[in-house]
Amino acid sequence: MNRTKTFWRFFLAHQDAQQEAWLEAQARRGWHLVKPGLFGFRFEAGEPREDRYRLDFQTTSTLTGQARLDYLALFRDGGWDCLGQAGNRCYFRARPGALSPEIHTDPESRKARIRRELRVLGAVGGLQVWNTFQVGARMSRASWQEGGSAAHRTLGWLFPPLFVLSALTVLLLGWCSWKLWRALRAEG
Repeated sequence: MNRTKTFWRFFLAHQDAQQEAWLEAQARRGWHLVKPGLFGFRFEAGEPREDRYRLDFQTTSTLTGQARLDYLALFRDGGWDCLGQAGNRCYFRARPGALSPEIHTDPESRKARIRRELRVLGAVGGLQVWNTFQVGARMSRASWQEGGSAAHRTLGWLFPPLFVLSALTVLLLGWCSWKLWRALRAEG
């Protein structure tokens, strides 16, 4: 029997609770996370367990050197093992004697986590809005040009799908930001 398996899943920025529940369901089936990824999660087969998983969002620029060591030591001392990091998300699993059932035990730390994620989404969203306007402007310029070279005709066909994809990405980022904003408001 193969002892490891990779599951491919996609979670949006605001779906940490769903991702944690999915990881816990895999543990109950006997699959335990050993390496998180952006889309691929590597699991190892074992006995079914009632593991608790939690995710934390940290910008990688703030978690370097001694700050990273202190951050991980804080969780380790609380009974949580760091399983790895995918993007800006750190994945933790509680040891049986964990001091707390959650990694963020107070509203202020939960709010700070959501604010960090909103700042990153805002920056990415702003760049994507600018990109969408750029593609739209080039598309409108290409549509006004008559004739032209083969490259211009090819770009004329290329810009509309790029514009639609870019606009859909802006909408998705906006929706994720709205969901996170609602979660922030729910924290009080």
